[in-house]
Amino acid sequence: MQSVNDYLAKVLSLKGGIYWNGCFFRTGTEQLWQEKSVQKETKAWFASHPGQKSVGIGKKCGDCCGVDKYARWVQPDGSVPYDADTDKDQDMLYNLAVANGRKHGTMATFPATQRGIILKTTGHMEISLGNGKTFGSRDSVSNVGEFDLNTKPWQVWYENPYLDYSEGVIELKKGDFGEQVGAWQKSLLKCGYKMINKDGVVCTVDNDFGTGTENGTNLFKSDEDIEQNGIVDEITYGRMMDRLRFMYDEQVSEGNQLSETYRNQVNEINTLKQSNSNLTAEKNALKSRVNSLELENGMLEADNAELDKKIASDKFKIDTIDQRERDHKEIVDNLNEQIAELKIK
Repeated sequence: MQSVNDYLAKVLSLKGGIYWNGCFFRTGTEQLWQEKSVQKETKAWFASHPGQKSVGIGKKCGDCCGVDKYARWVQPDGSVPYDADTDKDQDMLYNLAVANGRKHGTMATFPATQRGIILKTTGHMEISLGNGKTFGSRDSVSNVGEFDLNTKPWQVWYENPYLDYSEGVIELKKGDFGEQVGAWQKSLLKCGYKMINKDGVVCTVDNDFGTGTENGTNLFKSDEDIEQNGIVDEITYGRMMDRLRFMYDEQVSEGNQLSETYRNQVNEINTLKQSNSNLTAEKNALKSRVNSLELENGMLEADNAELDKKIASDKFKIDTIDQRERDHKEIVDNLNEQIAELKIK
């Protein structure tokens, strides 16, 4: 079960986020806005708050329930995978707390100094910080952050059924051992901080807070301008969550850019394919036309051959007639000569 201190560190890392209805503080993108704009449960809000689009693009965006979901779902690498089994709004979370026997009650019995308590009113929830302040995401303001406890008419309070309230202030230090130490070691390595012990050996994730982890912690704290005492307190942990979230946002942004490049390349390929298809169709039409012309030409060549034969035959006939005419003329000339001679006699 998640410790209340770990939960609150993640909650506080959302300070400065933007209210988007129905979201749980993934990075705001054009695609996310479009998806939520058509969902039945959220489209009315998105239609009536067009100005929140430009405000939220590139930032963490979510609603009041999203604060709780983010703090429970966010992973060490900064990703926030959806978990349908624990997707609860303020009323569902309250009913689960009551069913599980968790502490709850009206505001008359509110434990004002207990951190991580959920405060609920109609359609809204926030998280008590134990100092007269709450943390939440309000529709009436753009920035997610801290608010005075008495600025909302709270109806009931209850312990989050997914949290362990038994721990005190978060603190990891040399000599500690366990999964929480291992998670911190993974975070250090993720951010590029080597854990080198006194013998110069680079340590790996072993769930043991030794000299190497202490040195890696101090390197991180030095970069964050925090006292280098080797202790992972709530401030140090919160800074680490901010760092991981920033890294994750950069990866998402880079991924979105790559996705955009990929989409552009796919569109270009599809355009070229369509152009190639059009050219193929045009080529096939030309081939068909050539075939038709060749067939027509073949028929014409056959006709020409037949005509040539007829012409040759007619020429032969003409030549024959010409010869006969010459022969007849010669006969006529001879006869005329004979007639002329007879006349002289």
